[in-house]
Amino acid sequence: MNDNRHLADPVLHPPALPAPLGCWYRLHGSGSLFFVFAIMREGILVPCGAEISGQGEVVEIIPLGNHARQVMEQIPQGLIQVYIRRIESAAAAIVDDVSAKGKG
Repeated sequence: MNDNRHLADPVLHPPALPAPLGCWYRLHGSGSLFFVFAIMREGILVPCGAEISGQGEVVEIIPLGNHARQVMEQIPQGLIQVYIRRIESAAAAIVDDVSAKGKG
């Protein structure tokens, strides 16, 4: 896989902000964030990442690893949309927090 995205540094956020279980990072060389998380499928954790735009929207869900790519093909789109909605809900607060820190 030819992907030139690289994680820069973790994004720390106040614990009071709602967030799904995972870790937030900045993407090197862009205004995007990247959320690393796992989708649960039939008892198996599928590691994934989501690129988040500066507006807090999921740009792309990326399976992390060969096994994750194989399993992602079997995950119903409805389940993926549930994860996307949860990530975008949390991302709105993270993007606002990151923007406020950048202005301060």
